[in-house]
Amino acid sequence: MVLFPSEFSSHAAHDIKKLENAMQIRIKSKISELENDPFPKQVERVESYTEGHK
Repeated sequence: MVLFPSEFSSHAAHDIKKLENAMQIRIKSKISELENDPFPKQVERVESYTEGHK
């Protein structure tokens, strides 16, 4: 059972379809993992992130 279902916007889905098949599989696999466990233990939280700043 998926705990947090996700879906791609039409624009994102279109961009993903342009990628190589191997990359599409990797992306879909990771999204599926996040749907089942949105807070994986091996991931560190990013704090004070603002778009466009490093």
